[in-house]
Amino acid sequence: HMSGIQMPLPPLEIQEQFLERISCYQNIIDGSRQVVENYKPEIEVDPQWKIVSLNDICDIERGGSPRPIQEFITTDPNGINWIKIADATKSSKYIYNTKEKITEEGATKSRMVHEGDFILSNSMSFCRPYIMKTTGCIHDGWLLLRAKNGGIDKNYLYYILGSENVRQQFERLATGGVVRNLNIQLVKKTTIPLPPIEIQKSIAAQFEEEKKLIDGNQELMQLFEQKIEHKISKLW
Repeated sequence: HMSGIQMPLPPLEIQEQFLERISCYQNIIDGSRQVVENYKPEIEVDPQWKIVSLNDICDIERGGSPRPIQEFITTDPNGINWIKIADATKSSKYIYNTKEKITEEGATKSRMVHEGDFILSNSMSFCRPYIMKTTGCIHDGWLLLRAKNGGIDKNYLYYILGSENVRQQFERLATGGVVRNLNIQLVKKTTIPLPPIEIQKSIAAQFEEEKKLIDGNQELMQLFEQKIEHKISKLW
């Protein structure tokens, strides 16, 4: 029953101006979304570069979950960070903190990760890397990749793990029907190009620049979504 609801009805001319403005904002949001959703870092591989498996350059291990997890979650500020998918935002490169912590006993049944380690969700829907900026424990929905030696630039490894080159291999290798997972053996077999370290650094620098532009588009979307909300709230 809506007859009691009062709605603002400004003059037609004002309504038209309002709709024109909103439509303009929406176009900016849609354009920015196109950029964000269609951007996929891709590396042109020089045939002379070495090709190595991830297992050659990283120690790869699976996370572990103490069960039932509820018994190990703690509110103690000295607890150990418990890293969940929700802590990894879609646009972020790093994980700085977590919403939940687990007890030291829980940590013994899990796997510790340290600053500088890479973690990768083993679900194809999230299959993208994050670099740890803190320590914590990962559950069995994550894989840990720890670079073995100085032969690979960390930023290059980050971008190559998130690139189309690797994603397509993951797509081919992922198993399962609706929920498609990457098991540790498949990730170990995945191959990446390994150019000389200077070239790795310049490829990473180029992707850093592109990422700034993508992040800028993400911010633009949020900004104009807020503008639309503000305009609508002013009407009332």
